[in-house]
Amino acid sequence: KTAPGASERLIKLYAEYDIAAIPGLTVNGGFSHTGKVYVDGLNTDKLPAYTLVDAGARYTADVANRPVTLRLNINNLTDKIYWANSSYVGDPRTISVSINTEF
Repeated sequence: KTAPGASERLIKLYAEYDIAAIPGLTVNGGFSHTGKVYVDGLNTDKLPAYTLVDAGARYTADVANRPVTLRLNINNLTDKIYWANSSYVGDPRTISVSINTEF
């Protein structure tokens, strides 16, 4: 038997690429796949597998002689509806923006 809440398969692949035509710009993306998950000790009830896709970009530049990084990330790009566990529906598409600097 498989332990409840434990997937036999978990695959994650993420990559990023610097855009040579625009110095300081990097795009990134990836996917994660979680296999089916049993929710009971007898392995009679299970949640289906799901795959999520993420994408993002960051831009770094000097502003007033300080490094500034702008980030945009989109998690669950396809807005997949899925069960993260037996009592929690996974997060919908989420967009986040951030700005970082050093001083």
